[in-house]
Amino acid sequence: MNTKELLVENVHQQFIKMLHAEEMNIQKQQEIFKKRLGDYSLTQIHMLIALKSSDQANNASLSQSLGLSKAAISKAISKLWDDNLIASYQQEHNKKTVFYRLTESGIELAEEAYALHLTIHKKYQAFLNQFDATELSTIENFLVKVTGFIESEYA
Repeated sequence: MNTKELLVENVHQQFIKMLHAEEMNIQKQQEIFKKRLGDYSLTQIHMLIALKSSDQANNASLSQSLGLSKAAISKAISKLWDDNLIASYQQEHNKKTVFYRLTESGIELAEEAYALHLTIHKKYQAFLNQFDATELSTIENFLVKVTGFIESEYA
């Protein structure tokens, strides 16, 4: 094996290892979230956080801001609606579009979810701050390409 082939193999193996570690991390986060916030998916938790900071959220805007399909948004909304964490409304001048807002219960849960989210975000920021701008640019470029590759495989 030449040097490039060896590097390709090593990167592939490290990438698989990283995916497994992230899968374990997500499971751990879900357990923590479930314990503190209830039986909600990470998508639903992120949706509560997005609704907390938006005064005019609908399926399209949530889909765009969360990077999910409108079908995934509708599915996630269903449980939040059933649990009285969100309510819907229509604007006087736009009866076609349904908008969502948090209920009082939803606001409380969203605030706790946001606090947990910030804790996790700060850990990743602290980790990434060890790299200089050039390294971060390379990492970002790599992650964008890998994400695009993965998405194209399952599209």
